[in-house]
Amino acid sequence: MNQKEFQTHVLQTLTSIETRLILIKRKADALEEKIITLGQANSRGYSMCKDVIQQLAQHQESINDDISDAMGTVREISWG
Repeated sequence: MNQKEFQTHVLQTLTSIETRLILIKRKADALEEKIITLGQANSRGYSMCKDVIQQLAQHQESINDDISDAMGTVREISWG
């Protein structure tokens, strides 16, 4: 292999490496976007779950109060 062939071979190899790196960077950028979107969706999901759990807790407290009131009414009537 003479000098000119060697230089051509090296240039082709470097061009191939550069092309692969560009492709890898594009894929990494796309993956980064997907990860960010997934993180945002996950955050929203947790927030929604938190809201639901808080609402359930408030309803449970309301039900407990209603039951306590009803039991108190029954006791007053049965003792009265």
